Amino acid sequence: MKFKIHNQAFTLLEILLTIAIIAVLAGIVIVAINPGRQLAQARNAERSSDLRSLYSAVQQYYIDNKAWPTSTMPSTLTEICDENGNPTGCLNLNNLVPTYLSAIPRDPSLGNTAEGTNYKLAINPNTNMPELIAPSSTEYDLDPAEIGTTTLSVPQAESTLITYGKPWRNQYFTNLTQQGNISTWSGSTFPIVSGLSAAVVTKDRVYVSGNSPASTYTAPINTDGTIGSWSSSGSVGVGVIDIIKTGDRIHAIPESGSIIYTTTINGDGTLNSWVNSNNNLPFAANHRMEAFTTENYAYLIRANNSAEVYYAPINQDGTLGAWANSNNNLNQTPGLNMGITVSLTKNKIYFFGLTAAWSNVYLFADIDSNGLVGSWQTVPSNGEPSFGNHSKTFTTNNTIYYFGGQGSQAMYYATLNNDGEITGWQTGTSIGATLAGSSVFATNSKLYIVGGFDQNGSSQSSIRIGNITGGKNDYTAE
Repeated sequence: MKFKIHNQAFTLLEILLTIAIIAVLAGIVIVAINPGRQLAQARNAERSSDLRSLYSAVQQYYIDNKAWPTSTMPSTLTEICDENGNPTGCLNLNNLVPTYLSAIPRDPSLGNTAEGTNYKLAINPNTNMPELIAPSSTEYDLDPAEIGTTTLSVPQAESTLITYGKPWRNQYFTNLTQQGNISTWSGSTFPIVSGLSAAVVTKDRVYVSGNSPASTYTAPINTDGTIGSWSSSGSVGVGVIDIIKTGDRIHAIPESGSIIYTTTINGDGTLNSWVNSNNNLPFAANHRMEAFTTENYAYLIRANNSAEVYYAPINQDGTLGAWANSNNNLNQTPGLNMGITVSLTKNKIYFFGLTAAWSNVYLFADIDSNGLVGSWQTVPSNGEPSFGNHSKTFTTNNTIYYFGGQGSQAMYYATLNNDGEITGWQTGTSIGATLAGSSVFATNSKLYIVGGFDQNGSSQSSIRIGNITGGKNDYTAE
């Protein structure tokens, strides 16, 4: 007699139900092991999210209104009021609702009838930046939820207005400590003589690309901010006049022609191969251009008798949309045929130019919350220096630095007020070499000025190194 054997497997539904039951049981076991600590960790996650929302809302209110949400902001940590204005003596931030917050958040440990928020805020008088803490977050000996304090446990939220294309040169929300004169300078040597060049700092690594020769060199950044040995990194494919960064993508602006090359940053800070972006400029590039980025746009200013301003939208993946003339050109400045530089200071863009007659052109424009540049205006005279050809700038939260350009070893610096306005210039320590058109970048302790050309237009291999504070070795998050 023959027997028929039936092989019956589990159905997909039975497998899914089994997995779900195991997951539920695992969750019960985990909570049962230490239920109080597990629930406390969940509350801390909510507290961290609340502090980030409050920080961003306060910062964005200040950017939009050029004032804090209440006329008197405390310099010591003060509890934020709930929406009913409790408890007594609290900090009222109801002006943030509903534009910047749907509601004032409250600590998740508070009951429905409890007064207050149990969140505290202060404005640091030295940095003019918010600090927030959640006092209840240390339950079960957990790390405290804080933003902006010296014992930072939650990643510091930063303003979303400016996403700097060159964060080491424009660090309004990054470098909060460097201010005043840079008094100590030393020297080093770049592997080749380099005329105009541009730099990009990724994660513990710097890349410098030049226009003549059109080659790229890279070096690791040591933990103390010094630079390791330089090595060749091939060529972008074109002479480079400037570099901008959008997320984890790099764009090289050509010194001639119209092709923009692009690459992406790897997790270790190295770059992938450069490729044609297939997003050409609508004009022929020249060596008198500067690029920068705002929240939603990449901008490029080209000096070509007048100064033409082009822009392109920044896509979610860091690629750029089509370039177009912004119709916001600097037509009031004829004869702009020399090297230019621009610098971002919070929600303003400053333009430093030089005409063929060696006359200074000094303008600024406001940047709105969408990242669009407004009308250009002449900066009122406030003791500004004589601008040099192909000069460079470096900006922190408190100070703007200006390096003199062709024929000058001078450094000038000026204090920035809370609105990013330049309030007066002073003469600083000489950088010790005549360099123009150099690439400028910062590490956590050093400011580097690389290559460029001298007063006679001859390309140089000099590197000048200034001691600073408050920089970073990893700009991949900027």
